[in-house]
Amino acid sequence: SVRFDTCPEIAAPDAMSKAELAELLAFARGLGFENIPLLQTLAHNAYVLRHEKYYYLSEEPKFLELYCLSRPETGQFLIKLADEIVSLFGDIHYFHIGADEAWAIGRVCKTCKAHVEQSGAASLITKHLTPITSSLLARGVRPVMWADMVHTHPELKTLLDRRTVMADWYYAQPSEAFRTIGGVRSKTDVFTDAVALRNSGFE
Repeated sequence: SVRFDTCPEIAAPDAMSKAELAELLAFARGLGFENIPLLQTLAHNAYVLRHEKYYYLSEEPKFLELYCLSRPETGQFLIKLADEIVSLFGDIHYFHIGADEAWAIGRVCKTCKAHVEQSGAASLITKHLTPITSSLLARGVRPVMWADMVHTHPELKTLLDRRTVMADWYYAQPSEAFRTIGGVRSKTDVFTDAVALRNSGFE
């Protein structure tokens, strides 16, 4: 929805210019809002991966569900785009890195699959996200991520930088809450899950 210099090819036909977004951000700040950008870093990236120029960032060409987490180029691309977004947003405290609903990790790419089989999905997620979160933290910006993958892969509670803020969410009513952990789908208490995140050292 914005024409970024890093990847102008992905912009929708009706995308805003950076100047238009800057005007909107200034208006929001004037109303007292805190502007927090969101850039998806695991899944939900079809808007990038559907373009032939960026096939190399996917687990395989035309696989739109997930970035390839094994390629250093993926992180380099995301860091460059995040840097451009931070520069546009100005003085911000938080940057949302998404990182939710990445259910296909290790199912398509042979390199990712081998990593997951040897060291687990949490290890691959951490390897991919750490350069991105470190880049943000070095700029004095705290990363925020959705917490569902942390609940799915509890090892992430010990692997991720504790300065990352967890945005916990669940769609269904608490009485209908189920999570799949270790391949097993079981009933869960979403409020207890949130407390567990805090007890693990995350805000």
